[in-house]
Amino acid sequence: MKKALVGFFFFFSLICFAENPTQTSDETDFSGETPSSTTIDTSKEIALKEVPQVSNESKCGPKIKGLFLGMDFDTAHQIFVKLYGLDPKNPEIKLEKNEDGTCSFYSEIPFGYFRIKEIFLAADKEKKVTHIRFPYRDDIFNTPDLDNEGFVQQFVNSYNIPGMKGKASSGIEGKILFGDCLWEYLSPEGYKLTIGQKKSIELEIIPKATERKFD
Repeated sequence: MKKALVGFFFFFSLICFAENPTQTSDETDFSGETPSSTTIDTSKEIALKEVPQVSNESKCGPKIKGLFLGMDFDTAHQIFVKLYGLDPKNPEIKLEKNEDGTCSFYSEIPFGYFRIKEIFLAADKEKKVTHIRFPYRDDIFNTPDLDNEGFVQQFVNSYNIPGMKGKASSGIEGKILFGDCLWEYLSPEGYKLTIGQKKSIELEIIPKATERKFD
């Protein structure tokens, strides 16, 4: 009788072990080490890699405060509004989306009997940003103690700009007031960077050096 009971319990323990092994591939090993005999299921890891990520493949020029040429317009708009603390209900702040797909985000500034349009963001038909303007404000770059030349030099060093040339401004399109001096850099990679005397920064897409047609 005793031998029969021992045999029964031994057989029962083998069944339990088969149904509940000590460690499966789905259990977490909190030691941080993976036993060499354990087969790892990488299906979860692969799924994570397939989740769409924000890409900088279309990035052109420096990335400033999270904004860069070539990024999605709607994303750029959200970042810009938060960066400057703009009120969407302000009647002077306008978001324009045209039938051809192009977009622009701008303010209309009263100037005597006229209203000057100051464009903050513009995008092409694919909603890729082609123009960014950063109106200067002390708290954005925390440089109230720097004069114009000092601001430009600090900017060039921080964003690895090869070099900028100073030139007189004609005030075309109301971008910069008449008589101002500005600094400009034309990149062969296809963008123009401008810094005004009032420390405003402007980025815009231009043809790349390889896209120029002088044939």
